[in-house]
Amino acid sequence: MGNTFCVVDIEATGGNQKQGRIMEVGIVKVRHGQIVDEMSTLINPGKPIDKFVSKLTGITDHEVRQAPVFAEAAPRILEFLGDGTFVGHNAAFDYSYLRLELHRAGFEYQADQICTIDLSKKLFPNELSYSLGKLCRSLGLDVSLRHRALGDARCTSLLFLRLLDQVDAGTAIQSVIRRRHAKGIVGATIISAQNGESTDELPDDPGILRVMNDQQQVLYAGRGDSIRITANRFRALMSKSPRFEPYRNQLATFNYELTGNALLAELKFYDLVYNQRPVLNLHLSQLEYRYCLGIYFRDDQPLLAIGRGTVKPAVAIAYFKDFKSGERLLNKLITKYKLGAHEVIATLYRPRWGGNRSGKHLRDLLHEGLWHDVAQEADTHQPKGCYMGLGPKPNERVLFMLSNKTLDGIAMVDKDMPQDLEEAMSGKLQATHLADAAKICWYFIANTNHYQKLV
Repeated sequence: MGNTFCVVDIEATGGNQKQGRIMEVGIVKVRHGQIVDEMSTLINPGKPIDKFVSKLTGITDHEVRQAPVFAEAAPRILEFLGDGTFVGHNAAFDYSYLRLELHRAGFEYQADQICTIDLSKKLFPNELSYSLGKLCRSLGLDVSLRHRALGDARCTSLLFLRLLDQVDAGTAIQSVIRRRHAKGIVGATIISAQNGESTDELPDDPGILRVMNDQQQVLYAGRGDSIRITANRFRALMSKSPRFEPYRNQLATFNYELTGNALLAELKFYDLVYNQRPVLNLHLSQLEYRYCLGIYFRDDQPLLAIGRGTVKPAVAIAYFKDFKSGERLLNKLITKYKLGAHEVIATLYRPRWGGNRSGKHLRDLLHEGLWHDVAQEADTHQPKGCYMGLGPKPNERVLFMLSNKTLDGIAMVDKDMPQDLEEAMSGKLQATHLADAAKICWYFIANTNHYQKLV
């Protein structure tokens, strides 16, 4: 850790990194105990700003329309950050948001991180609240211009300078600082997979986590948006679940593979569990995307409902890992199409046998009136064509080719691929035979904005 600190605050459109985009960045540079420079920029996020966020920050869609997109602002932001230690109030939020946006723009950024919440709890343990505004007011610091990126960065920098003035600041910083990790696409982290050692060396990036024994056999596989968080979840599960008890002494190291995006991580995870059957993983039947929101028939009448994968709908609208996710979309469609109680099953649908009409007659019901409109909703949720997501390296992108409710293949291509898509994918398309691959793509592409449709 050097003597330069970059106190960062970002304002985003709303939600987490999956749904939101950065719309303003503010950075204050601190060196040798003094504020020496600052920068801020509005960003055109390319999507509407949440109304609550707009009211809180005062930033409007009109205001950011003429601002640079993040990729245009990224070089200036990176140059200003330099090799400084990243400081933030809830630093993990701002750091992960900024890293992801930089990665999308083709840049890699890593820095040691200090969270002023953690540091404040060490040095001011008796405060009633550690929110930025209340903590600064308690310490007599200026809290004007709050809820704008530069204003919050200035406020946090004043707090940080006050913390640096404390007698035990050096010791406290060493206890809370999170060190940058040396990032590789594939790596084995030689730390105990059991509780005790820090997982800070593991990357905060999407990918596959493998828990190995001394013979390098995979005992457990996990996946997620952050390898490090996935490892911590595994440890929590291991400490609570009796199923893990016989294997606790066999756990040795964490091994990971970065994928660049969560969809590729999910597909690789399913493939790994299906082919290698790690002893600590649940059977795939308990993992599949088994909830389907669609149009079903009961007593010859169509209805909108969520059924398990064993119940085949007349029209599948979307697949989900859990019932509640499907229920949220179900409620939206009820409102959108003004469906009555007799046209909806609000709980998990289990078919009731009966009815005398032919299959053709039932299908004809979906070609007219209200149910025709509801059936067409499937097209807005079903991915078709080629979709592009981030790759493991800044200059890589992953292409997912889908047709007829099937994942035809995956290709890794250069970021600056040629205009001719067939040329870009020539010889690179890898077929996949995973049974639930299309459902997995359906889920990730419909529920996040991380995948750009190309054709």
